[in-house]
Amino acid sequence: MTVSTEISSNEYIGNGVTTDFDYKFRIFKANQLSVITSDSDGDNVVTLRLGTDYTVTGANKSAGGKVILTKPLANGHKISIARDIPITQETSFRNQSKFFAETHEDAFDYLTMIVQRIWGSLGSLYLKRPNILSNWFDAKGYRIANLGKPKRDSDAVDLGTLKDEISGVNSTILKKEKRSLRVDDMDISAFPKASERRNKQIGFDNEGNSVLLDPIDTGAFGYILADSFEKGATLTGRFQALFWEEKKEYFRWDGPLDKVVPPNSTPQSTGGIKSTDNPDGLWVSVGDASLRGELQKRFKKILFASDFGAIDGANNTLAFQKLALACNAEKSHFKVIFDVSNSEIFDERVNPTPNENTRYYQSIGDIFSLKDCSDFILDFTGCEMVTKRGLHYGSFHPLTGDKYDAVSNFTNTAYAAELGVVLSLDNCKNYTCLNFNANGNNGHLIVGGKWGDTGIQLKHIGIREFNCSNAIWQNRTCSYFGLDGTYIGGNSSVDYGGITVINEVCEYNGRQGFSFTGGRGIVFINPRWCYTGMGAIYSSPGAGIDIEPNAGFMAKSLKIINPCIVGNRGAGVLALGGDEQTTNIIISGGEIVSQTAAFYVSTPSVRMNIHDTDIHGAIRIATAKLTFRDCFISTLMKYNIQPSGTVMENIGQDAKFVNCKILTTYLDALYITNGFFDSCDIEFAVDAPSKRSRASVIGGKAILKDTKIHSTYTNPPEGLDSVGERTYIETLGHNAWKTYIGTTSLSGVGLAFGGRSGNTNIDLGSVNKGGIYLYDLGEKVEISSNPQDETFITDIPLGVGTFIITVHSFSSKANLSFCICQLSYKSGEPSNHGTMILNKVTYGSSVTSSSIVIVDGQDVLRLVSTLDLSGVCTVSRLATSNRPERHSL
Repeated sequence: MTVSTEISSNEYIGNGVTTDFDYKFRIFKANQLSVITSDSDGDNVVTLRLGTDYTVTGANKSAGGKVILTKPLANGHKISIARDIPITQETSFRNQSKFFAETHEDAFDYLTMIVQRIWGSLGSLYLKRPNILSNWFDAKGYRIANLGKPKRDSDAVDLGTLKDEISGVNSTILKKEKRSLRVDDMDISAFPKASERRNKQIGFDNEGNSVLLDPIDTGAFGYILADSFEKGATLTGRFQALFWEEKKEYFRWDGPLDKVVPPNSTPQSTGGIKSTDNPDGLWVSVGDASLRGELQKRFKKILFASDFGAIDGANNTLAFQKLALACNAEKSHFKVIFDVSNSEIFDERVNPTPNENTRYYQSIGDIFSLKDCSDFILDFTGCEMVTKRGLHYGSFHPLTGDKYDAVSNFTNTAYAAELGVVLSLDNCKNYTCLNFNANGNNGHLIVGGKWGDTGIQLKHIGIREFNCSNAIWQNRTCSYFGLDGTYIGGNSSVDYGGITVINEVCEYNGRQGFSFTGGRGIVFINPRWCYTGMGAIYSSPGAGIDIEPNAGFMAKSLKIINPCIVGNRGAGVLALGGDEQTTNIIISGGEIVSQTAAFYVSTPSVRMNIHDTDIHGAIRIATAKLTFRDCFISTLMKYNIQPSGTVMENIGQDAKFVNCKILTTYLDALYITNGFFDSCDIEFAVDAPSKRSRASVIGGKAILKDTKIHSTYTNPPEGLDSVGERTYIETLGHNAWKTYIGTTSLSGVGLAFGGRSGNTNIDLGSVNKGGIYLYDLGEKVEISSNPQDETFITDIPLGVGTFIITVHSFSSKANLSFCICQLSYKSGEPSNHGTMILNKVTYGSSVTSSSIVIVDGQDVLRLVSTLDLSGVCTVSRLATSNRPERHSL
């Protein structure tokens, strides 16, 4: 037998099916083959084992045989079959033995095969020169791996070393060139330092020299917002826009620059609005479309929801989730257009293997969630998202899926069925969102039992922003959600805030219209937080807005302009948080209408300012530092919502009411023992009041300055004297309390003052036509009055003890009627002089002694009645040349 071919190896490429591969050369034994495989790139080389990975046929046949693999060779992978025999000579030839041709041929064949093996390695496996004259090596297109690091200039260089060298060269070049602006035809001078270049543009003059340009002058960034007419500003460029808060419009200035706009201005008062009727006006209105240029930026990518599988009218949950993943991959400078309408959102799966530790109904997650993204725009124009009908929300048994009626404070997560958040933004900044519209559809959910401390405290929220900053929202609607419409929170250790929301609507949500648990510099313009808890789901507190910073968080600098907070099941405005957590909250304009509390604030550290707001409902603000200015506060019905009987209750000592109109249709609507009232108008408007268990209360440490108290009803409450139109105000005092009314006007009002013990000081100021009822007085009662017309003090049951009542009269026009009796009436004729009239004086049997001291610093005092004091009371006159010292605030 001969070795008739030089072939000693075969190579093949797999197709994922074939297991049999030919070898076309002779071997003596099956174990004289080397079988190796690799992937398509020639990497991951594996040596196969005979008997385990393959078998061999055709051993000792000149034509060769087959290698049979135990499993098909993967598609594209390579296999090499090569002869591999040991370099030995095992044939023994004996002297004078027989000559066996086959034995000699096998021996020669074996040696030939060894030569082929060596030549094959030398000819194809080793790097070599093409011929003896060549001065280079031919790698035949193969890579040379595992080169050592070069030491001499003539050494071969590996790729890693080359990259390092290139990087070093680039670094050197960039250090010099990245600070240079280069052109081909001229020298360019250096720009100014960074402080002068900040927020400027690079431009060129008419000779091609570089210059810095201000966007305020060029308009390259659109209009730059420069504050408001109400706050004042100085305009230095043509592309600055000033906001008119009252009309919610923006204006640019076309007159001479610089333009100084003082605070509390309007366009009309500072130059006039240009129009066809006023062509000389210097303020020009610029609408939202023009301002869009200030919001638009250059994007490296624009993504469309339809490109990710979103379809009109379909459930687009998975498509929106894929879109969010793509945005998170981009990280910044992208714009998303939700170019589909009527999208169904949210879905759930049922646990295929129910157990006690896993939820039976499992949400497939939030709809659109971004994290750590910046400089982007989300445009939802025309895309209405509605929660899928028939999804589960609340507590359900993990084994059966049945509704589970849990007790309060139930928080076993295995029983929870929640849906998630439509738009979740975590640690995002510098973004704009347009025309967001989501419907939680809570009236078509399958509602389970309670979960949490009260109601259902599980995720089903329209918008959630956490640790976010520098955002602008235009038009967002989040209604009918199981939990909150919108939510803003943040950790106080992060620089977050600066979010402006224009036109938000949150109605018929389960727990809150808007929850604010942390942040600062938040502005809402025209928000509508209405009817929380009045739909299919209610969870306490059910407020329009809940300002409740979590532990370690701060809720600061929240401004709410022109809100509509109407018909919520809980408070209209709820504010909690201790130790300076909730401060600088401003509500400007708008209306708050509540059947219960319009304001409920129970924490002393809360600081809030409310002005120009129409309030229908109770104010319960405990010890919080709230100031109401220029507000209308009443119990009048509005939008078919009738506030409860109390308009003020539990007013804190730091509360202030300035220039407010307070109108009540209930006799006992006020219970004020604290607070400062300055230049207010308190009116009782009761057409036919029923008999109440108690009268209104104003007193304690309350201070009334220049405040008018009057009534407009014609049917006085039962039990009051029908003389005049009186309002019955009961003023409760404490130890050494003082009530100041200042120059208050009491028109047709009956005031009742009462104290528990100690001293009582009442300064009526310039009282005009009022009846005052004193009862349960302290050991010393002092009443100061400077009446303009006539004042009578009536019905003073004394009780037990010794009482000193001092009356100061400062006007010659006064006609004071002072009666100590159980039931009495005004008597006596007016006089041109200061007159004290005592009439029908009676005493209880328990009174031991009393005295009345009359101090008159101006006129002759005339006593025009016969007194029968029965020896138990003395009346004396203390003539003075100077008026008694007045109480001052």
